[in-house]
Amino acid sequence: EAQPALVEPLELTMMLLASADGADSPSAHLLHPSQRRRTATALNAAILRAQSRAEEPMLPAMLRELQRAQVELRERHGVSFPQVDDLREAVPRLPSTSREAASPSRG
Repeated sequence: EAQPALVEPLELTMMLLASADGADSPSAHLLHPSQRRRTATALNAAILRAQSRAEEPMLPAMLRELQRAQVELRERHGVSFPQVDDLREAVPRLPSTSREAASPSRG
């Protein structure tokens, strides 16, 4: 009762928990994957906020910064260095040069 805005969401959640089959519950929409993602994002942000941290997880922010720094080094400073282009694989690779691309491969 201290926070009236939370009463309805809490009631929906409790109905889902009390239901024998969540799919038959009036709040079954809470089980949908897109709603689960929204809930997880909101929960993570609330936890980070409560811990006085940035609301966005650090890894995605750091990966964006890595990409920005790579572009700046490559385009503004002409520096050749191992680059991480595929963030899922995260393997640094030396960029290919035009000479390497033009030379026939040995095999």
